[in-house]
Amino acid sequence: MLKDVAWVGSSKADLSAFPSKARVDMGYQIHLVQTGQKADDWKPLKSLGKGILGVDAQSDKDLIVARYREVKERLS
Repeated sequence: MLKDVAWVGSSKADLSAFPSKARVDMGYQIHLVQTGQKADDWKPLKSLGKGILGVDAQSDKDLIVARYREVKERLS
């Protein structure tokens, strides 16, 4: 069963605007987290708060970092 994704602010639109390769890479990383696995290339981002993880995706020219938090309970 897939975990829900709670998009915050413009994050879903921002992801849609990524270059194709980075969008596909990030979509795969999100899928891994949704299925209870760890993203391939993640690191804790302690400066943003406890439980915030960063995932990198590479486009042809840029490095794109997405941040996420795994939530054990459903957000209301």
